[in-house]
Amino acid sequence: MMKMRIWLVCLMSFLILGSMAVAAAAPTVQLVQEFDLVADKYVNPIDASFFEEAGPGRLEFYNLKNLYGSGAQLIVYVNTDSGKDWLTFSYSGDMIEVKLLNRHFSLLTTRAYAVTKTIPLTVVVQDGKLTVSVGSNSRTVKDVNSFTGSLTTQSIAGKVKVYQFVD
Repeated sequence: MMKMRIWLVCLMSFLILGSMAVAAAAPTVQLVQEFDLVADKYVNPIDASFFEEAGPGRLEFYNLKNLYGSGAQLIVYVNTDSGKDWLTFSYSGDMIEVKLLNRHFSLLTTRAYAVTKTIPLTVVVQDGKLTVSVGSNSRTVKDVNSFTGSLTTQSIAGKVKVYQFVD
């Protein structure tokens, strides 16, 4: 009888811990918007909004085209522990360089033709971290809390998918 009680207590403990682990599972992403990134060839800034309010999420960029040449860039605005910052995508020849403006170093550099619909340039802000990736290449930095919900393009056109995290 005593062994049965011990076994029952262990089983109940296991079930309770298991249910807590399921409750703490990572949120899933939900597609909330997909839009064309419209740009012109004269480096005029064109703004776009993708969230109604600042928050974490995931952006996927693909079919990116440089309409101008050297100097074309795309800016995604983020909130960090030290204030607002710019995540910039800059073209140099056939390369795209992604960097946080206030960090003064490149997060990722890739060939523009490597960014496709099946292998997008992905930016994720979650749990105080920003991760930029293309295929198997990625870089993560800390102290980035949210997207502000807007971006500016200067002569970079393409497609954007916007995801938010849901529980």
